[in-house]
Amino acid sequence: MRAFLLTLLPLSTNAGFRMEGYNSGESGSDPCESHTLSWDDAKWTGLQNPHESVDDVACLDFYEDDIPVSMKIDATACSSSSSELIWMTTYDSHGCGNDLNATFFNFTDGQCRKQETDPETCFFIENNQLHHGRCWNIFSVRLSCWAPPSPQPTPAPSLAPTTIDEAAYRACIQSNCPCARGFQFPEDFGPEYTVDINYVLTNAFIAAAVNCACTRCGHYDSFKTWPAYAAGVCGIAQTVVADGSAASQVVLSYYPLDDSTCAATRTMAKAFPDGVCFDPQIAGLAGVKFTCSADGATYDYEVYGADPNCQGAGDAGVNYSPTLTYTGGSVFAAPTPGCYLTADPTAPGQYNSVECFGPDYNSDMICGAPSNTDAGQTTSRRSRALFAVVVAVAVAVCVGAGAAAAVTVRTVLRLRASSEATVTPAAQP
Repeated sequence: MRAFLLTLLPLSTNAGFRMEGYNSGESGSDPCESHTLSWDDAKWTGLQNPHESVDDVACLDFYEDDIPVSMKIDATACSSSSSELIWMTTYDSHGCGNDLNATFFNFTDGQCRKQETDPETCFFIENNQLHHGRCWNIFSVRLSCWAPPSPQPTPAPSLAPTTIDEAAYRACIQSNCPCARGFQFPEDFGPEYTVDINYVLTNAFIAAAVNCACTRCGHYDSFKTWPAYAAGVCGIAQTVVADGSAASQVVLSYYPLDDSTCAATRTMAKAFPDGVCFDPQIAGLAGVKFTCSADGATYDYEVYGADPNCQGAGDAGVNYSPTLTYTGGSVFAAPTPGCYLTADPTAPGQYNSVECFGPDYNSDMICGAPSNTDAGQTTSRRSRALFAVVVAVAVAVCVGAGAAAAVTVRTVLRLRASSEATVTPAAQP
């Protein structure tokens, strides 16, 4: 849970003032003491109560008993003097001109003055036949130094979990579903359950990651808000993993600079369809295809400069990414394992590896879940390799400079759901 506490800051160097008016109150009571905040007894209209001004000096035009009057308030000392005197001068017309009505009044910060029938207390003296230089109404005025609360900066969006439950869910994924760490789901994954279910049915890596999330962490409420959860995606993922029906993938992983063996926790992962031609959306390339060998020990990376259907062998030389070090074409039988510095300009200094993933390659379809609660499941070799020259090409497909990525994605840690049931671990086929 996040909260932002707003506090009032000290007065600015250009302090304003606040004026409050109170009715007369009980006989003998002190100024402003338990009185009603009102200009009724003052017969002042056209003036806010309280009146707050951000200016040091202001002229207030209003009416006393329907007669136009004005009042100049000078609160300059609020920011420039320890005495903090606020001066009030009254006038017999609007505009605070030369027609002074009464003497000056000074207030200390927060002081309340009471007008009584004594002329020395009158804010406006009635010089007419009825009142003969006296004031006839009794009320109180308080003046205080004032400045508006300083505007608070809009807090930057936080990527931290918004609830304790979500934090616990993310920790659960980190601990129990290693294959999902840093994996980036497709851009349209999450909001629409039909789209998500289709990915689970057709992508072996996504099916394994979702099945693990359901099995190990599906009891968290933040996961249950995911629309696909209520649509039964957990049961579907369990079935897909069990029968091995989803298509295999080629998974490109990223590792930090201090991990030259690609054995530590990866920072990011992206999946590409095994043996399927797709549009990389990169200038100079019409099609790209990853194809793993039968045992997953090697894979081909084929690029096509003019053929969007990837027919026949890939082109031998296509310089489609001059911003990268790679300037060749297709590469065949690139070995897995291996771990090489990436040529990805968006991830300088990181290492890359590749894995042929899916039921065809005896992959870890339980997503690396701890074996203590999944006894009897077998875990295959996690091949991690990427031939250096192929890294540049694969990265270009993922994040090629100046082109939209073929698959833009978000992490599995954001998976949400909205049902109550959890799913038991699926058995290996």
